[in-house]
Amino acid sequence: MKNLRLFPISIDDIEILDLTEYNNLSMESRKLLVADSEKGLCKSEFFRFYLIKNKNETVGVINMYGHGTDTISVAPEIFEKFRNKGFAIESLNIAYEIAKGLGFNKVIAGIREENVASQKLHEKLGFLFVEDFTSKNGKKMKRYFKNL
Repeated sequence: MKNLRLFPISIDDIEILDLTEYNNLSMESRKLLVADSEKGLCKSEFFRFYLIKNKNETVGVINMYGHGTDTISVAPEIFEKFRNKGFAIESLNIAYEIAKGLGFNKVIAGIREENVASQKLHEKLGFLFVEDFTSKNGKKMKRYFKNL
């Protein structure tokens, strides 16, 4: 049985970003990310960044970003050695409960076209495919939607 919990990131956790897609950020940018999460705002939208912990071990990170007052995106990143153990589904479900408690009632996901595992995960969670699109940085993406 998993004992999964989400913990808000703090400045003391900044080194964990070396294991994530944020590993290319400067120390200054990392500190700003943590500060935005602590404020709960980024670019005037809701924002939170969490460590995903199983017992006392960090198994990944997850961020939540608001899009207006009723829609949120939630993006987990499970560290490679912990993948395929149910941590992504469990952490997303915990994050969705947090989002509902904050008043969000819709969730969207932009998933890279090549990330078939994430697409399947979101479909398993009841997301519906909405559209193909190209991100601001030119990546081919798929958009998914779900009511909370």
